Amino acid sequence: MRTDMLQEFIVWAESKTIEAAAKEMHISQSTLSKHLIALEDELGISLINRHDKGRLTPAGVRFYNGIVDVMERLNKTVEESRQIAERTDYEIIVWDPFVFSGAMRELERIMHAFSKECSVPFHFTLRNEAYKTPGESLAEGLVDVAIGYHPFGAEGEAPQGITEFSLMEEPLVLWCKKEHPLARKEQLLPEDLKGVPIMCSMELAHPLATAITKMCAQRGFKPRFYRFNPTSQASFFFDAPAECVYVFTPELRNDERIRLRDDMVLRHFDDKTFAVRCCVAVRNAETNEALSQFRAFLADDENR
Repeated sequence: MRTDMLQEFIVWAESKTIEAAAKEMHISQSTLSKHLIALEDELGISLINRHDKGRLTPAGVRFYNGIVDVMERLNKTVEESRQIAERTDYEIIVWDPFVFSGAMRELERIMHAFSKECSVPFHFTLRNEAYKTPGESLAEGLVDVAIGYHPFGAEGEAPQGITEFSLMEEPLVLWCKKEHPLARKEQLLPEDLKGVPIMCSMELAHPLATAITKMCAQRGFKPRFYRFNPTSQASFFFDAPAECVYVFTPELRNDERIRLRDDMVLRHFDDKTFAVRCCVAVRNAETNEALSQFRAFLADDENR
């Protein structure tokens, strides 16, 4: 069944006369009449009462009511398909991690595997939105994908329109100056953090601070954070008072600013449950086919 004949029938039904319909379709009246006769022959029903000024028959009215919505959806689907065909590449913007985390390596593994299965052309782009948390960047549509801690977001819930997928668990470790009292302990308990100022920047580590607060609350105490707004990431690590400690994931040791300093030591927590569950959050974007497929891929990977 030719879609142009269906469209011509709809125009006839809405125009009331063959003259008006033919003019709107930019075809002759005889051509339009032949097409509608062919449509009736194919359907095996009479759609138009030619003895009553071309009005629709009862069967024609029913056919019109049913086909008009179908044609609207079909035309919309065709247009969207053309837009996809004309698009040369989709972009998936990933929030550049605000902390050093093994979760980023896990996400890179997933992205590499996804690139082999995605049915549309796309590329990943890393972006860091200064002075915004990953949750804010996702909610504002500045990025499509971000790594965080479960539950995602500073308030402990994923923002509306955001889906969260588990990645991995990472233990927390502590860095401190060699003269710090905790430096003398080879193994730490989370309770050793009671009353100790923990270094935390609002811009760089607030989601991590939220996770630490919840884990400490489960152990009956409230952590004390030393907060400030650094002028650079380097000052975040080194410009705090000597009594401060730094609580991060083990990946921070790979940063040269930490690794090359001989005045700091690394200590592990004896409590294996003092760990954060890393997750990846993805925003809804129906117009981005690659991102839609990536969400489905993450869901399958999480189930596996």
